[in-house]
Amino acid sequence: MGFLFSKPSYDPDRDIPNLDGKIVVVTGSSSGIGYRTAEQLAIHGEDKLIWVPLELSSVRSAKKAAELILAKEKRLDILVNNAGHLPSDYEPTEDGIDKTVAVNHVGHFVFTTTLLPLLKSTTLETGADVRIVNVASISYKAAGRVKFDSLDDFNDKRTGTWFVKFRRYGRSKLMNMLFSTELQRRLDDEGAAIIVTSVHPGAVHTEGADNNNPIFIKVILPFFCVSSLKGAYTSLFAATSAEVAALPDKYKGKYMEGCRVVKPSTKEAEDELLARKLWETTKKVVADVLASSQ
Repeated sequence: MGFLFSKPSYDPDRDIPNLDGKIVVVTGSSSGIGYRTAEQLAIHGEDKLIWVPLELSSVRSAKKAAELILAKEKRLDILVNNAGHLPSDYEPTEDGIDKTVAVNHVGHFVFTTTLLPLLKSTTLETGADVRIVNVASISYKAAGRVKFDSLDDFNDKRTGTWFVKFRRYGRSKLMNMLFSTELQRRLDDEGAAIIVTSVHPGAVHTEGADNNNPIFIKVILPFFCVSSLKGAYTSLFAATSAEVAALPDKYKGKYMEGCRVVKPSTKEAEDELLARKLWETTKKVVADVLASSQ
């Protein structure tokens, strides 16, 4: 079939195909995993890089950035939603949304759904292979019991230890996984040939992690973490691998770790009704924010 399904390890130099002519968008590409993701995709393409201002904590900014891309580009082949806000105390944005949830979920929801018409039209092009990759995290396991019935459910206002911050972060990463599941379901119902995945990059040693973690975690990070480049491997695999294109049913809507599909270990992460409720509530939150600015 021209490629192997059981390669001993992933190597972007060997495994990323020629991307000439494809348009790729990577959020959060100024540093860390996002930078390495964009770098590798550019190396395998025509190496034309364009910066678009994007502030994911703002619904209006996320929408405006997507609209700029719609105005400039005639196709969009790959979207990697990589940008993220690390564990922190509750901090409301100008839209009244907790910043962790705003950046990690709501902003990317707005950005992605605004770009969907371009992604869908690209599927009609000859040889199209359109994909959306949402960078989640194994931290979803820390989310605990959740419900997403209203904006209040998005805004965990508790303060306290680092573990409280980490749980808030975990909830936002669970949102990434559920968003991927529901987006894939909706695309499949429409017959749109787009593959959506969510990925865990692994434990990655970045400047952001150093600045955000307590001292007891900073001490052990170097012993368990991989480089930003290796942290980008699963995103790159999900975005470009020939195996994903050849076996779409294996990867559609799935969660991945280490370039492999992994079954989520919490019932919340597999709850299709929770995924639909998250979508509906997010859509309403966004609509309310946009209406308030008119």
